[in-house]
Amino acid sequence: VHTGELTGDEYPEIIFITESCHGTGCYQEDIHVFDGRTLLEIPVEDFMPALEELVTITRVDKGGDPANGFVYKINGEDTATSEGLIDAMYGDKYFSEEERREEYRRLAENTPGYGEYFVYYDFDGRLCCSVGLAGNRNNSLYFGDFKVELLYDKDYGLTVNSIIYEAGDLFIKIK
Repeated sequence: VHTGELTGDEYPEIIFITESCHGTGCYQEDIHVFDGRTLLEIPVEDFMPALEELVTITRVDKGGDPANGFVYKINGEDTATSEGLIDAMYGDKYFSEEERREEYRRLAENTPGYGEYFVYYDFDGRLCCSVGLAGNRNNSLYFGDFKVELLYDKDYGLTVNSIIYEAGDLFIKIK
């Protein structure tokens, strides 16, 4: 349970963040926000449809074959390469050319998908969500996070205001 001013009426809202699902590679939370003055629940936009509508994830294979290496793109911008994923997973481990090509093929089968997400209130008066992007066959294969900020609109409640993709030093503004 948190309290924070989200509506601009100088009464702090009551924010309930509860676990809705957990398991291997999965952790999700639900959020309920109540107006601090009236105690009526404020609608909160489901951010996943907005994320899925605004984000395009594609894989481009070098020479038409993932065994040659590949790059993942988010909305057309390079984000993760096969070389970078192997380095992140294995560090300085040596691979022969044949082993590297086989590992590239295996990684290419592991397309990124939305993984665990959680909601948090930051103390600058924003309600935010973090959505992990992980491999669909190996959720320990981490690609980055989407940061979703929700802002209050008097007609619609809390709605998606901005989406930013972060992975290391890379930042892509989606919305």
